[in-house]
Amino acid sequence: MSTTVFINALELTDFAYKNLPTGTTAFDAAIDIAAKLPDSDKIVVLGGEEFSRKGPYKIVHPAGLDMKDLICTLKAEAGDSDNIFYFYCDTPLLDYSLTE
Repeated sequence: MSTTVFINALELTDFAYKNLPTGTTAFDAAIDIAAKLPDSDKIVVLGGEEFSRKGPYKIVHPAGLDMKDLICTLKAEAGDSDNIFYFYCDTPLLDYSLTE
């Protein structure tokens, strides 16, 4: 089985890079959770043209911000993945235990 994880970083709020009580940022926590998901073999960060933060993921700049462009990007990047996860990188309350 294969899993593609999409992390939306298109319109970030201030919460994305603020330190959480754990000492990490919501963005870094999202990346950590994405890497721990079952059979996670591809992490894709959907970022605007200005997004260039390097990490253990592929950065994709969708053609636009409307739903059609987003769905086309998800389809192209997910390929034949068995599982797809999608979440926002400025969501500090992601709980990995919910995937177990």
